Amino acid sequence: MITTTPSHAPRSVRRRRAALAAGLLAMTVVAAACSSGGTTATPASTTPGSSTPIGSTPGTAPLGRPVTRPTTPTGPIPAVRPITGGAGKPNAPAPAKLLADAGYVEEEYEFSGDATAYRATGTWTEDGMWSAEPAGSAPYASRVLVRRPTDPAKFNGTVLVEWMNVTAGADVAVDFGYTNVELLDEGAIYVGVTAQAVGHAAVKNFDPARYEALVHPGDQYSYDLFTQAGRAVLANRFFPTTYGVQRIIADGESQSAGRMTTYINALQQQADVYDAFLVHSRSDRTTPLGPDQPAPAGARIRTDLRSPTLVVLTETDVLGNLKSQQPDSPTFRRWEIAGSAHVDNYDLAVLSGTDPTQPAGLGAICEKPINMAHQWWVMNAGLRSLAGWIGGGPPPPEGPRMAISADNQYVLDAHGNATGGIRLADQDVPTATNSGLGNNPSFCRLYGVTTAFDAATLQQLYPSRADYVTKRNAAIDGMLAKGFIVERDATAAKQAP
Repeated sequence: MITTTPSHAPRSVRRRRAALAAGLLAMTVVAAACSSGGTTATPASTTPGSSTPIGSTPGTAPLGRPVTRPTTPTGPIPAVRPITGGAGKPNAPAPAKLLADAGYVEEEYEFSGDATAYRATGTWTEDGMWSAEPAGSAPYASRVLVRRPTDPAKFNGTVLVEWMNVTAGADVAVDFGYTNVELLDEGAIYVGVTAQAVGHAAVKNFDPARYEALVHPGDQYSYDLFTQAGRAVLANRFFPTTYGVQRIIADGESQSAGRMTTYINALQQQADVYDAFLVHSRSDRTTPLGPDQPAPAGARIRTDLRSPTLVVLTETDVLGNLKSQQPDSPTFRRWEIAGSAHVDNYDLAVLSGTDPTQPAGLGAICEKPINMAHQWWVMNAGLRSLAGWIGGGPPPPEGPRMAISADNQYVLDAHGNATGGIRLADQDVPTATNSGLGNNPSFCRLYGVTTAFDAATLQQLYPSRADYVTKRNAAIDGMLAKGFIVERDATAAKQAP
């Protein structure tokens, strides 16, 4: 008989995860992960490349050439000043130990100026080829959280700018949680933007003295706030000029992914600040530019821009994103991860300061054990591939789509696991049924389920522990060869006890 333990990361990485989680409000994170003038740049490659990433090691995409940009991007660049005072700490920080262990520092900045609201022009349809025009301006002052290497020599040139999720009523850096190991180990800079009025109100409430100067004119201005934050990154207003920015990636998860879709389709063509987009867990719904504006359901993401897009969907998301399906192209990839959940055990555990290989305490309210699959492996690989794609490297590999029946249900195997899609080792060498569906109540419906196999099933599948380890390691190597896990994470997974 075998017993299985979910894979452990290296000790330094585990320390970072625990430190990260200790500084965040766990219940806020739980809910927030759930939801219902341009610059000149070198275009991304428009020639389809091999579906397998290339690099010095299998599964590693090279960063490629820096994106060519002017020193000062065209369009309004906000005024920037450090935020200090009040109780002396920012809202929703990363823990100091997490950053210190990685050689990072966190800083908080106010960015301010005049923001533009937009309104739709022409007819917005499901093809995503949207246009918009200015519809007024208003003064604003918002904030960003910046996490950067203390040594500029460690900076790898990539900046990830996240539209922080506000579904829980406050800013939460959801995808910093999912990709923190990749960001910190590789030397990227992270910038979390307070783009929406809800996040603005939460920080003001958190520390009225510290954030007294902040002013938000309304969510119709949130898109331009996100643009101006990106311009400030490119102009090195949030960190010294010794940090040479080579590529800037916009990111949004869940509710923020809906806003990211609207941004790409309606505004990226004219703003042209971001070099690529990571859209995580979107649904068929889109977000309007403002009150009484169109928001077509089932909209696809336009592919005629220089900036490529990677959409990553969990098993929870795919059935709610069928109307938005579109083929992969030289500037678009869609990844569907079988067995994963919109919010999984890793996310809840890391952001609440507990061991992500053990059941997260926040899942105790759910009827069933929450999803334990390794979505974060794929998120790290996606970020790595997207960064390389920008500089003319190969595109991310094409991900197989999940198998869906004629009545729009997943096709399951004999163990109840979904078939098709990107195959985690958890699915191809299973010790449990992993699903993105089927839990309750409330937000638990987005947490998915992991139901461990009984002893008889494990004995039948894996007569010995050595047999299980051999098969699991082969499945991890298969993910690495296909580009859906990076070598660091594959090595750690295979070293697990």
